[in-house]
Amino acid sequence: MAKKITNPNQTIKDWVIAKGCSRNEIHKIPTLYFGQIKDNGIKIRMYDKDRELKEHSPEKRPVINSWLGFNYDKLYRIEAEITNVSMRELCAILNNFDIDYFHDDRILSFLFDEKFLFQLLNMALHKVVYWRENENVIDLLDL
Repeated sequence: MAKKITNPNQTIKDWVIAKGCSRNEIHKIPTLYFGQIKDNGIKIRMYDKDRELKEHSPEKRPVINSWLGFNYDKLYRIEAEITNVSMRELCAILNNFDIDYFHDDRILSFLFDEKFLFQLLNMALHKVVYWRENENVIDLLDL
């Protein structure tokens, strides 16, 4: 269990803010990286997609609005890297899969189900990134 971070100047283990670069320049859009300590744990990457579009591809914004079906004020991209081991754990929790016999045909059909993928992402995010306010847990997707 991670210890509560009360001091804003305290170093947060396994939290990295990185900026992409080329040999000529450092890009201005930072990416946040969170991860579990174990090697086969879940890794999370987040960045300001709206800012990236404004600075690098403004012509793509209408395409994304059309794809989303609404106009957005702010857009962030969150990527979850889930290994086979993490996927087994999450699937077992979400749908009572037998993790000893993981080659269940149902798993393949669930990988194309938006509701299942959202639950999978939400659970993965909650295992890695969340905040507490008083005694209430605030999930990343609630922010």
